[in-house]
Amino acid sequence: MTIAYLMQVHKNSEQIKSLISCLLNDRKHHCFVHVDQKSEDLYQTLRKIYAHHEQVHIIEDRVAVNWSGFSQVQASLALMQSVLKCNIVFDRIQLMSGEDFPIKDDNYICAFLKQHRNKEFMAHEAIGRYRWRLKQYNVFTEYQNNRTFLIRLVQRVLREIQNLWHERRTLEHLSLYKGSSWFNISIEAMEYMLNYIDIHKDFLDQFNYTVCADEHFFQIILLNSVFKKNVVNHNLYYIEWDKGKNSPNYLSKQTLQQLNRVPDSLFARKVNEDLTLELSRACR
Repeated sequence: MTIAYLMQVHKNSEQIKSLISCLLNDRKHHCFVHVDQKSEDLYQTLRKIYAHHEQVHIIEDRVAVNWSGFSQVQASLALMQSVLKCNIVFDRIQLMSGEDFPIKDDNYICAFLKQHRNKEFMAHEAIGRYRWRLKQYNVFTEYQNNRTFLIRLVQRVLREIQNLWHERRTLEHLSLYKGSSWFNISIEAMEYMLNYIDIHKDFLDQFNYTVCADEHFFQIILLNSVFKKNVVNHNLYYIEWDKGKNSPNYLSKQTLQQLNRVPDSLFARKVNEDLTLELSRACR
C-alpha cells in the first residue's frame, strides 16, 4: 500500500518536520507539501531541509490561502497535480493539514486501507441549510481578515440584497453536498476528479466567491459520479468540536486515552505541540 500524503501548511516548521518524519516511516510513501504563499520564510526553510529528500516534494505551484476561500481548493488541486507529475504509482492519497497527525502506526494504516482499498473516505451530508453558500456570492472570501465582525456584517447585508433580485448561481443537474475538507481516497478517484475539472472547465468558475468552497467542491464531484457507491461517510479523523465554533478544538496530551479508543480513525485534527511530541515518540 503506497500513500501520497498531500499537506497544506502555513506555520511551525518543527511540527511539520515531526509529521513528515512519522508519515515516512515506510519508504514507499511520499509527502507533497503546499506552503501558503504568504509564508515565504517557512517555504524557504522547508525547501532547504528537504532539498535532497527523495520522498518529500515541496511544491512550487503555490497560492495565498485564506480561510473559507476558494484558494484552499486551488492549493489541494496543485497538490494533486504534483502527484500526477511525479510519475510514481500510488494507491491512495491523504489530504491533510500541517496540524494533523497519525494516531495509528504505518502498519495499521496500510492494513486498514488495504482492507478497504475500494472505498473512498470522504465525510459528507446533503447541502441542507448551507445551500446559500453555493447560490450567493461572497466577495470577501479571499480577504485575509474575512472573519472579523464588520466583514461578516457587510456580507450578510450583501446576501440580503442578492435575495431581493434573486441572483443565483446554478450547478445544474448536480446533487449538492457539504463535508470535511480532508479525506482519503484512491488514486483512481483523484484522477477522476482532475479529469472532470479538465472537461467541465466552467465547474471551477461556479465556486469563485463561494464561502468554504473546500467543504463542497470535491464532495460534489465525487458524489455525482460512479464512485458514489464506494464513498464512506467518514474522513478517518478524530476531531473535537465545540458547538457554534467554526474551527475544531486543539487536542492536547489529555486526549491520548481517547485517541487509543477510536479504531476507525487513523488521524487526529488538530494537535498542539505537546501532543505532537507524544505522538512523535510513538512513531519511533
